[in-house]
Amino acid sequence: MTDKVAQYTLTFSVPEDHPSYAGHFPGNPLVPGALLLRWIIELLKQESFAVHLIKQCKFLHIVKPGDQLQLQVTANNGSLTVEIFCANTPVAKAQCLYHQTDAHHA
Repeated sequence: MTDKVAQYTLTFSVPEDHPSYAGHFPGNPLVPGALLLRWIIELLKQESFAVHLIKQCKFLHIVKPGDQLQLQVTANNGSLTVEIFCANTPVAKAQCLYHQTDAHHA
């Protein structure tokens, strides 16, 4: 069986307001890591990648409301590597397992 490797670039605009910002942190809101992961998983699902396990994730830099993020996604036989950047600064990297939900990226 030949490994099938594919790469994608996705973009995401971090919402300006979210209820979690009030407590994380008042006057200087930061996007909680768990919320960032949830948004990324939802974005990947829209692109036909249904993530069912996050094997590893490392947060490298803060993400603020209104940030524009770029995702570099590498898919390889059920495994995803997702590198997230804000203005060319790495902010997170994750290794995930997924299954394809349709032929969008077959």
